Amino acid sequence: MKEEDLERFMQQDFVMTGSDGSTGHPCKYGTYSLKLRKYVYEKKLISLAFAIRTSSGLVAETFHVKDRGLIQTGYYADVIVFDEATINARSTFERPRELAEGMRYVFVNGEMVVEDSRYTGLLAGRVVKR
Repeated sequence: MKEEDLERFMQQDFVMTGSDGSTGHPCKYGTYSLKLRKYVYEKKLISLAFAIRTSSGLVAETFHVKDRGLIQTGYYADVIVFDEATINARSTFERPRELAEGMRYVFVNGEMVVEDSRYTGLLAGRVVKR
């Protein structure tokens, strides 16, 4: 895949961001932070709001996942608070398990799983069924 193709596709309002999460591939740990750093903040190819929508709300809407993808009363609180100055993917093919940097707080189902950039040890995820 060519970078120009990726950039052109990424700007379409129906294209969602995702990763297959294959073991050994840097996208497993870096897809979304790379999208923010490279395409929102550095290249200014897409807006922050557009990046968030195509990584959350659009995905939930497309796959009919109820009560997720938006910050709305009654929805599950899956929220990431990141530092726009430091958000970045660190994973590479040589070091595919390097965690992204810049994640200050992460809430999964309303439970804080990352606090001040440190994992709390809490496993708050659950299987999501349509």
